[in-house]
Amino acid sequence: MKMLAVTLIGPKDEMEYVANQMILLGGFQPLSLDLILGDRTLRSKVKTATDNPYDELLSEMGYVWQAAGESLPEPYPVPVTKEQTYEKMRAEVRRVTEKLRLWAERKSSLQEEVEKLRAILVCADALVKNKMDPKELLDTENLIMYFGKLSDDNFKRLEESIQSVPMLVMKLDSWHQETWMLAFAIPEYREGAEKLLDSVYFKGYSIEEVLKTISDNPMEALQRRIGNKLKAIEGLSMAAKKFLNEQRKELERLYSSVYTMQRIYDLCRGRGEIGDIYVLSGWIPEDMLAQLKGLIEHQAPKTTIMIEEEKNLPYSEIRVPTYLRNLPLVRAFQHVVAMYSLPSYGEIDPSFFVAVTFCLFFGFMFGDVGHGLVLGLVAHLLQKKRKMSKSLGYRAQGCRLQFGVVRFSLRKHFWL
Repeated sequence: MKMLAVTLIGPKDEMEYVANQMILLGGFQPLSLDLILGDRTLRSKVKTATDNPYDELLSEMGYVWQAAGESLPEPYPVPVTKEQTYEKMRAEVRRVTEKLRLWAERKSSLQEEVEKLRAILVCADALVKNKMDPKELLDTENLIMYFGKLSDDNFKRLEESIQSVPMLVMKLDSWHQETWMLAFAIPEYREGAEKLLDSVYFKGYSIEEVLKTISDNPMEALQRRIGNKLKAIEGLSMAAKKFLNEQRKELERLYSSVYTMQRIYDLCRGRGEIGDIYVLSGWIPEDMLAQLKGLIEHQAPKTTIMIEEEKNLPYSEIRVPTYLRNLPLVRAFQHVVAMYSLPSYGEIDPSFFVAVTFCLFFGFMFGDVGHGLVLGLVAHLLQKKRKMSKSLGYRAQGCRLQFGVVRFSLRKHFWL
């Protein structure tokens, strides 16, 4: 597509609304003012936005799907009104995620408690096997004890490191590539022992608390406590899933709204601010110009637009972006082209050639209608469940179609 350089100048409320509409139209590529304003004196008078406040809101929305154990949905740009301010959107996000955040924090706390109780069980089991009395260990005054876990590789490093230091290590158990251990050191070597354990990423637990818990609770009681906490964790997960299923459409809509506002803010990040006036520059496809002018005329009358063609630009050293537009099936293969390199501005678009040859070669290699139907069906189901992007789904279904065409052609012309 032929590209035009545009510069928009207008008040904040109009510029954010125009930016939203430009995202929905697609094709706008912002241009940093640092590349345009070469005069340092002039550039110093123009402020630019830095941090994006919507990044935090988008991250908070992730609690909804994280608490339910699901992956985030694929966001899409949605129309927003001038009344949708950051403050209103933040209040809406906090209202939705407040309960889920509390559930997530409670779940995390329970998981830490379960891990701690399992550590106590490991220690208790090791003491029973080695015929050691917890009360005798608690009475030890001339030794400092450390109890905890570290990776198997780091435990080997620790064993090699203590050969020449006043420290003793006892391996208790090994589970899931982690080693549970007891370590003993003399009081004079406390600082050195702690530095050594930190260097091997040792995760320690209070040995006094562990031994006291073992003395006061039998193994069966500890196992029951772990079971109860695991049930509570499962209950919190089920509650989060139920909440998500009951309000999935509204939550996905809110997530897409926050995503759109984040995109708008990113789009305007390179804008210039002079008082209450914003300056935004970038590239648009030529056929988008009429829509942009109509939008500004009816919705942003205080905004001014300036257009320059690529050949008339004062900053000609800036590279013109490439914007490809193809039919839906061919558009899916633009990602294959992008994996290697998009053509430079003004060069031939190879997407159609790639779409034909990609399917054709796969058709020759897997020229089976049944195979193609299975692949197409799986792609359709994954796309429907949002486990696969639309472009990848189109590519898989395009290959399925080509399977049948090639197979039919081979049978007809070569009697295969």
